[in-house]
Amino acid sequence: MKTIRRFISIAVLLLASLTCFAQVPKHDLGKSLSEMRQKYPNLTYHETRNKLVEYQTGNRTLTFKDNKLVCDCEDLFVGVNYVRQLLNKLEQTAYIRKSDATDNSFSFSQMFYYDGFWITVGYWYDDRYLNFIFQSPEFFKQ
Repeated sequence: MKTIRRFISIAVLLLASLTCFAQVPKHDLGKSLSEMRQKYPNLTYHETRNKLVEYQTGNRTLTFKDNKLVCDCEDLFVGVNYVRQLLNKLEQTAYIRKSDATDNSFSFSQMFYYDGFWITVGYWYDDRYLNFIFQSPEFFKQ
């Protein structure tokens, strides 16, 4: 009986630790424009093209389709160490698959795929410019 309890306790701890470390990154994809206006009160209209409506706030561009957020793009100017830390954190998430990293002396990019969305990380070394994008497949649907 003690062996069974010990086994169950170990199994529960193991599952709990896996759940803590292998999570999907939080995102706002699928939220409505009004929900995002509450989160970002300074959200301003930018443009409409191909049924996609873009709004901007600070260093972030939010793209909506049928009043639902389909793309969240953040632009930052950071050092390469910040990007490495970000990639290490993404490596620890519960991604389904990831693309090969494209890395040359000018830029770096990699994609992480999750159930229902993906994350693209793009970095330009000379400019120290990071483009961090959450994107839904709805972005491309007609």
